[in-house]
Amino acid sequence: MKNIFLILFLLISGVLMGQSDYQDIVYLKNGGIIRGVILEQIPNQSIKIETNDRNVFVFPFDEIDRIAKEPILKNNQGKTKGKKAITEFGYQIGLGENAIDRLTVNLIPSYQFNPYLSLGIGAGVRHYFDAESTLLPVFIDLRATMLTTKVSPYFTFQAGYTLDLAHRHRFIPRYTKAALLGSKPSGVAGVGPIIQPAIGVDFSLPKGKRIHVGVGYEAQIIEDEDGIFGALHISMGFTL
Repeated sequence: MKNIFLILFLLISGVLMGQSDYQDIVYLKNGGIIRGVILEQIPNQSIKIETNDRNVFVFPFDEIDRIAKEPILKNNQGKTKGKKAITEFGYQIGLGENAIDRLTVNLIPSYQFNPYLSLGIGAGVRHYFDAESTLLPVFIDLRATMLTTKVSPYFTFQAGYTLDLAHRHRFIPRYTKAALLGSKPSGVAGVGPIIQPAIGVDFSLPKGKRIHVGVGYEAQIIEDEDGIFGALHISMGFTL
């Protein structure tokens, strides 16, 4: 009689709830619990189930205590593990003596270790308006998401080094806003270290995508001139 109920359960659940939003659960008499998708059942003999990590198990009916279905607990944080790509656009308002506004773009291939932490290596563009200079920072992006909910606060820390592909980043002494020196481009040159801590809010989108808005502070060190360009950083981005 118990075997008949197991067979009926499989047939009915396959019609009513056999969608990707549900998963099968096999409870074993030895206390084991297997979650996944039932691939095959042979009446009064065995059940074959594939787990989420693609392992396949076959259990005789006499080892099974019961079978159930439950909704898959979706993590609203998007990817919980694996590769992802972050794109950010921003505007920076110059602060202090060396205040120059700039437009920013970041492309950050990253790896998500768990629902809360990811690490990536990114590259970006910084266009300094008053100086008419465009620089290329390369950096590490450490990103921590606080909650696995549809809306979550997050924290990022970026640190790296900035290059000038045209070698025209040299500002006149004391970094006044009088633009660049009139030297011609002479190849790739190092500019200096760059750091940017930021906080923000992350929002979920369909199919695991995310969009975020943030605010932070960016400090660009210019090694040749022994100076720092600081700015309030306002950004918006999305994750695929």
